Amino acid sequence: MRLTISVCGAVLIGFVGLLSSADGDGASPKSTLQITNNALQSGAEESGWHRLDAGPFSILAPSGWGFRQSQGVDSYVGEFAGDGVVLHFDFGRYSNPLEEEKKPTYVVVHKSIGGRPAKIASPRTPGYGITGVYFRNVGDSHALTLFGHDLTPAQQDLVLKIFDTLRFGGPVRRYVLPPPPKQPFTVKISSVQDVFKSGSEIRLQIAITNITDSDIAISRAIDDTSAEVGGWTIEVWDDTDKAPPETQYQRLLRGEGLPDEPLEWSVIMGSLSPGETFKDAMIVTKFYDLSKPGKYSIQVQRIDPTSKVAVKSDKITVTVTP
Repeated sequence: MRLTISVCGAVLIGFVGLLSSADGDGASPKSTLQITNNALQSGAEESGWHRLDAGPFSILAPSGWGFRQSQGVDSYVGEFAGDGVVLHFDFGRYSNPLEEEKKPTYVVVHKSIGGRPAKIASPRTPGYGITGVYFRNVGDSHALTLFGHDLTPAQQDLVLKIFDTLRFGGPVRRYVLPPPPKQPFTVKISSVQDVFKSGSEIRLQIAITNITDSDIAISRAIDDTSAEVGGWTIEVWDDTDKAPPETQYQRLLRGEGLPDEPLEWSVIMGSLSPGETFKDAMIVTKFYDLSKPGKYSIQVQRIDPTSKVAVKSDKITVTVTP
């Protein structure tokens, strides 16, 4: 692996948000608008609303709203439209997680919708920005993002009500999910042990292997325990599939709040040859409070800067004891 020091003392505020993938709504429509008049879902609060079925999920919307599928590249995309509002959706493995829509500019709410954990982001000043909902896992490792742009106050209120009507469970039609683009590398993670005492440091080893026939770009911090500087993000879940409490450091990386002192690193840029493996590391407990005894699942992800493909690692499980 060829590496050179190219950036020193870079201030990293909201670094992770800048690495998030672009919205998946850039395709041109391939079908005409269809208005569906199915029965209301149970629990509907608005009279006269009807169900719009997109296959693996559905919404309730006022009369006159319709659904249109678009041509996707690596996911199932389309839109719901009515009352001057267009809501785009991206259903697949690389849906926009709404990481750039954060406090204080946005109101961010985490709640359960349709029995699944959801993140809702809406601008504090209506008319400027994205109003969207994101589901990290809606089955078979697929995520869902549904969002609109620059909505008026009345439109934003309507869309937030529509978000609450999302339901899941329909079949995923094969033709609406094109095969994902080939990933340029593979990622394997490991830890030196499976059991850790509460309060101890949990270090994660990351091995990335170039599986293409050409060099790929890669970056890392000078020290070997800050893989986040090279573009890695990390997720942790407890044995109830909930994320443990985040540390202040993790929140700062997402751009929430201001650090007492600037976060600074020296970054090494380089390339990875075909078939070559590069190793890096992360300290899991820098990002999450894992002091509570129990089992935790861990996974990392990195977006290739050239192909924009998000590559996830395998998952490992560690146990924290008192």
